[in-house]
Amino acid sequence: MVAVTSVANQSVAFKAQHGAHRPRSSRCQRLQLVCAASGEHSADAARRSVLLGLAGAAVAAPLLAAAPASAGTKLLPASSLSSLQRRGIVTELQNIAEAELKKVLVPADTGACVRLLLNDAGTYDQATRTGGADGSVVLPEELDRPENRDLKPLVEKLGRARDAIIAQQRPGQDPLSWADTIVLAAKVASEAAWRQDKIDKAATPEKGAFIADGFGCPISIRLGRTDATQASPPGLLPRRDAPLEEVQAFFFKLGAKPDQGGDGPFAKKPPFWERQQFLLWPATQDDPQAMEATMAAASPAFAKWKRTYDISRTTVTRTSYEEDFGATLALLANQGVKFSPNAYMCPIEVTLPDRY
Repeated sequence: MVAVTSVANQSVAFKAQHGAHRPRSSRCQRLQLVCAASGEHSADAARRSVLLGLAGAAVAAPLLAAAPASAGTKLLPASSLSSLQRRGIVTELQNIAEAELKKVLVPADTGACVRLLLNDAGTYDQATRTGGADGSVVLPEELDRPENRDLKPLVEKLGRARDAIIAQQRPGQDPLSWADTIVLAAKVASEAAWRQDKIDKAATPEKGAFIADGFGCPISIRLGRTDATQASPPGLLPRRDAPLEEVQAFFFKLGAKPDQGGDGPFAKKPPFWERQQFLLWPATQDDPQAMEATMAAASPAFAKWKRTYDISRTTVTRTSYEEDFGATLALLANQGVKFSPNAYMCPIEVTLPDRY
């Protein structure tokens, strides 16, 4: 009896101290308690609270946007755009551009698109900081050179796509540069070829499309290149039928700093050493497999990379090859480029709910 009375007295004392009825905690508060109980740092718990708040704001945003019947608008100048709005503008433009390029490019255009990019970016001179991926390859003086002359039909095709892209751009937005158009063309054509390869390898086209959509390796590129107004100097690019030694000398020099490219196991490698050379040069040829075989026979280093990528390309996903090729293509597309932080920025119209 004494024990029961003691327990009862303790219960009454506990309620008197903490209150008989505690208010029901919110879900956010309960999650914070769980985070604290699990031994997490307070900074981690705070981050989760912020994320919960952002998630709630994201859910409520469409409701707030649709609620006012007489919402006002305001033209937000480009100088006042947030980082999120700036990224959104560039992403929107890239989506428009890729959609239009897909209408005119097919997997068979991949070699020409990669060669157009190589012949544009390959003019970069590290010593003088001139040339690079600046769109100068489409200028009449440069396009009429022997190494570029057969690319004229591709440039005309890209020009039509570019006109369609510009027609859909936002008011006040700078037209998509030729330099960015060339980079996007190489990306779109390469990804289209990879997608077709997956479809061809799969048991059915539907399964191949599923694999391509779920396990593809999109090439990540950045927009904001400025077009050159003058052609690059002649004689900087190797011929398509140039000896392999000449091709290697060109790549070893491309973008290399004075302390890169020496002999020895500890020497700093230039940006485009054997692996990048093996990925890029065959991709510019009419018969990539034949060029890969030629390169493998000429150098043990090339033979090593051929074995590596042959294994990858026998699989349906081709992950290793596509990831490395995409990274190398992006590296090439950045040669000599000084990206403009305000490229394609323009005023945008934002909605101002009348309740505010």
